[in-house]
Amino acid sequence: MKQTIMYCHGRGSSGRGSKATIIMNHFDQCNFVGNDYPTNDPIQPAADKPMPVPLHEMKEFWRYVQILKGDIAIHNPDVVVASSFGGAALLRVILEGGWSGPTVFLAQAGHKFAVSESLPKGHKAIFIHGLQDETVEFKGSEALAATSNNAHLISVTDGHRLKADESREAYLAAITELLN
Repeated sequence: MKQTIMYCHGRGSSGRGSKATIIMNHFDQCNFVGNDYPTNDPIQPAADKPMPVPLHEMKEFWRYVQILKGDIAIHNPDVVVASSFGGAALLRVILEGGWSGPTVFLAQAGHKFAVSESLPKGHKAIFIHGLQDETVEFKGSEALAATSNNAHLISVTDGHRLKADESREAYLAAITELLN
């Protein structure tokens, strides 16, 4: 049976954006689920603090969380890859018990959006975050990865979009590791 990879995109991206396409093409032997999720709340967070508008007021975030829970139940993925705002939404799904499987977080924004300061202790996750990320601070992924005894962090020399070859190689290797 084919394994399934689900991709949760960030703001300003889609389920068929550059990272999604790279993953889909690299793992062409797998089923790939890369749906488009709502990410268009007209809110610009400051770089140095969580959202100026409380998360409970962000209707698009909560729609993303609910749709993502349904997609996970329908597609039963083997691994979920979540980027930036998608990582914040997936973190909320994890905390609500809607996903407990292996996860690759790419420049996840859970800390920036004040979703949570911790993962469930045994949650298997690989965090990949650019050291030059000016959109979402590296320290958020560093702190979150440290809360699970089954998670680790890979730092890359890159910014938020994770476009460098080093970043691509890191997330493709992380997905491969979690599929095995």
